[in-house]
Amino acid sequence: STPFLTRQGQVRYKLAAGQPRPSMSHQTENETFFSNEVSWGMLSNTSLYGGLRLSGDDYHSGAIGSGQNMLWLGALSFDVTWASSHFDTQQDERGLSYRFNYSKQVDATNSTISLAAYRFSDRHFHSYANYLDHKYNDSDAQDEKQTISLSVGQPITPLNLNLYANLLHQTWWNADASTTANITAGFNVDIGDWRDISISTSFNTTHYEDKDRDNQIYLSISLPFGNGGRVGYDMQNSSHSTTHRMSWNDTLDERNSWGMSAGLQSDRPDNGAQVSGN
Repeated sequence: STPFLTRQGQVRYKLAAGQPRPSMSHQTENETFFSNEVSWGMLSNTSLYGGLRLSGDDYHSGAIGSGQNMLWLGALSFDVTWASSHFDTQQDERGLSYRFNYSKQVDATNSTISLAAYRFSDRHFHSYANYLDHKYNDSDAQDEKQTISLSVGQPITPLNLNLYANLLHQTWWNADASTTANITAGFNVDIGDWRDISISTSFNTTHYEDKDRDNQIYLSISLPFGNGGRVGYDMQNSSHSTTHRMSWNDTLDERNSWGMSAGLQSDRPDNGAQVSGN
């Protein structure tokens, strides 16, 4: 997608409020956050954008940037974010982050290319997710230093197939650097009376400095069943465990739907049995 561009003379905005859920938690925390984003089409190919995020008295951040459409060369954007974080046992920690995005669609092949780069000025800059990890799960929190991501997408229309590849390199202030490569393939097929069968598979490998590789394989199959229902199966195999999950989702009417799922995880003492519904 074209990064952070808005049509000339138009204004786009997003507002959000709620309670956060840290990455290692299954429940929300008792604090309220508010965030907004605004993008203004200043010229036909130039946009300005910015945003704010507030979480109680302990976290404040603001961003400002610009996006530029370079026509056949693609589109790019650059922004700067300032953040201030307060922790109970420390003084305020403040820092800056710099972000660059580039994307291009190759019309001849319908390919998409995206490049993103982030750089944090020092370890005292905390994104909101990182701030939550430090506040509620400090022993496992990692402070990001730099991230570079390259993505390529390629549809193969005659086969109803979409291919996606991503290369990610991350460095940290308090952990070893890592490089992750991912390849994903997804397609839809019809078999007899079975229509719109969705199949997706991916391979993911992560290499840490001075450590073994961590490889993951993922498979997902979704089948239509009945009038509006779908049955799904997901399998994820990593270097440490294998997870299986079966799911069922159905639509009652335009406004109501329901679903249930059950799963097993091999590395848990109780075999990781889980059942959920909604």
